[in-house]
Amino acid sequence: MKVLVAIGGNALTDSNNQQGQIDQSKVNAVARTLIELEQEHTLVITHGNGPQVGWLAMQEVEANMSMDLLDAQSEGLLGYRLAQAMDNCRQAERTVTLLTRVEVDPADPAFSNPTKPIGPVLEEERAGRLGRQQGWQFTAVAGGRRRVVAAPQPIRAVEARAIASLSKQGYSVICAGGGGIPVVKEHDRYRGISAVIDKDHTSALLAAELELDALLLLTNVEALYYDWGKPSARAIRRVGCQSLKSAGLQQGSMAPKVEAACRFVGSTGGFAGIGPLTEAHAILQGEQGTRIVAGNLAAEWW
Repeated sequence: MKVLVAIGGNALTDSNNQQGQIDQSKVNAVARTLIELEQEHTLVITHGNGPQVGWLAMQEVEANMSMDLLDAQSEGLLGYRLAQAMDNCRQAERTVTLLTRVEVDPADPAFSNPTKPIGPVLEEERAGRLGRQQGWQFTAVAGGRRRVVAAPQPIRAVEARAIASLSKQGYSVICAGGGGIPVVKEHDRYRGISAVIDKDHTSALLAAELELDALLLLTNVEALYYDWGKPSARAIRRVGCQSLKSAGLQQGSMAPKVEAACRFVGSTGGFAGIGPLTEAHAILQGEQGTRIVAGNLAAEWW
């Protein structure tokens, strides 16, 4: 199968600090998982960047660099580390990292309502000071406040044709890191715009543009759940997109994954899998995680 594998940014990050530092042992573990998938499938790989782009923003306070530049930095940083780990692990140069521009609408309402959290959790006093000095916006989270930025919807991956070409040549392509570098098109010219695109939404768009067979959204939970957090909670094995619309699914970080999965499935007729990184192969086989398919298939349970 031709599969887009979307990896969460925290899967590559040292969980003992808030500075977005990359944990090489985690990168190596991800690389091994991806190489296992390569044995049977053609891969296009995306990844999150929330911890890293937020950390870079904190380092660039005085320069006040726009988010598109920080997106590009973090995409290159993470893509390089992961590509090198994959090539070293398999001892063959078959991985390519491609910085990816993703077109967005400059009139997207997200620009007037920032909601995407990035970077570390800050104390109230420091968040307030940065808000006044830099014009940053923050939201309350456990332990303090976290910066939020605009997260417009992706329209088109500018480098989609290049990604398709590299994939056909047998490369595993790491691309659209952190949702890609947001750009807008004006009079047939592109310019960067300050935002962060949701990685799962870009992954679904790109997987559809490339006409892939499956979208694999890897996270830190074993499956989607009905009635999450309640005694009646149940893990979903397989379900149709139409059946998900009225479901009492867990919200928060899983909501973009469900929306992205349904967009891909609805536009291609393929399937999406959601589950833990460690079970990536089993999720594709339907042996772990949740499989989302087209139509109104009633939920099947684990």
